[in-house]
Amino acid sequence: MGSERITAINVISMDIPKGELVVILGPSGSGKTTPLNLVGGLESVDSGQILMDQQDLTELSETVLVNYRHFQVGLVFQFFNLGDVSKSVGV
Repeated sequence: MGSERITAINVISMDIPKGELVVILGPSGSGKTTPLNLVGGLESVDSGQILMDQQDLTELSETVLVNYRHFQVGLVFQFFNLGDVSKSVGV
């Protein structure tokens, strides 16, 4: 935020077995989106590593991250402002 530095995540460590379904719940503003964006390769870190299948996401090019998102990870985003989608798509 301008010149102010905000630490969104200081230290986090998770071990999620392959094929496991994970749900992150919490109130609005509690910090759910940031770790999801990091694991999804949508945001980068200032320091540290993000290891997925022993591969450090912080070292991957954007092209490789696109393939990673396409083939290796799935994220379902929930937007509160979608409203009635059927009207916008002509259903």
